[in-house]
Amino acid sequence: IHKYGVLMSKKEWQTRGSHGKIISTLKNGSLITKSYEGGVLHGKIISTFPHSLTVEKTEIYDKGNLVSQVLHYT
Repeated sequence: IHKYGVLMSKKEWQTRGSHGKIISTLKNGSLITKSYEGGVLHGKIISTFPHSLTVEKTEIYDKGNLVSQVLHYT
């Protein structure tokens, strides 16, 4: 998803500067949302519990560096 909310292909996302979010579904049913700025992790990464929208883990990155990590319901 481009930073303005437009869905696009991987190739188009890369040619437009790799800004925005990548939303992935893992084999175990977890959702992972990663935020990028210029192709580098920047902002929140949110992971859910399998087959749920309940947040399991939140990580915050600043230009590729992990700043904080919060585990929910440990």
